[in-house]
Amino acid sequence: MKKNLILFAFIFFLALDNQVFAQKKGLYKAELGLQTYTFRNSIPKNLIATLDTIKTMGFKEIEGGAPRNVAPESFRKMCDDRGLKIVSTGGGYEQLVKDPQAAANTAKILGAEYLMCAWIPHKKGEFNLENAKKAVADFDAIGKVMKENGITFCYHAHGFEFQKYENGTLLDYIIKTTQLKNSTPVGAELMSEVEGTVQGHRDGHGFLVREGVGVPDVYLSPQEMRSVLHRDRVRARIVRYDRKGRPEGHVLDIVERRKSPLIGRLLHE
Repeated sequence: MKKNLILFAFIFFLALDNQVFAQKKGLYKAELGLQTYTFRNSIPKNLIATLDTIKTMGFKEIEGGAPRNVAPESFRKMCDDRGLKIVSTGGGYEQLVKDPQAAANTAKILGAEYLMCAWIPHKKGEFNLENAKKAVADFDAIGKVMKENGITFCYHAHGFEFQKYENGTLLDYIIKTTQLKNSTPVGAELMSEVEGTVQGHRDGHGFLVREGVGVPDVYLSPQEMRSVLHRDRVRARIVRYDRKGRPEGHVLDIVERRKSPLIGRLLHE
């Protein structure tokens, strides 16, 4: 009981300080979300009270799905009524392999942009290359259906995939071998730091343009553009991907300011 109270207090502290952290330079600025699995013991007892608690804690984005005996439509309405956006949902490996379209339909009902699988079947303690090869084939098939439905398919690693293989791990093998991806695997750069030149847009947002063929530009929100100028060279961290697999970044440092003069008029109202 004491451990549960400490965990709850810690999560509550993070939620309360979310907006404060976002205003401090150099700290993580993206929205903090919550995985409803955190409340797996509370949800079956009182779903409404649990969702109210999540709202009270200050969260606006969650990853989760409708509990047993609750229709996806009903669960989404409960979340919508509390200002909770279901950004991502999950699906079991066997379920996704058997009927990926059904999983995509459920994800769309929930309004989820991402569908996550958190397990690859294998003998305990013996995840091997054959398991990885089967996962690659299955992920390609599942990912194809999700892409056709405008949903990004994701995999949540648990550690057993880090068995050594060639110059890396079996997880590296899975990422590199899956066919349904762009030149840069979707999600492969999450939380990595990149460098490039800022390209501003008249609507207020911008892009970090990187060098290299086939390397996607990184989207910078209007909030991120407040601290940089067009043609600045900056270092940023990729903090998320949108539903089409495009990276979004948070500016960390200004490596070099633009050298050409900026001429304009400043209005102070």
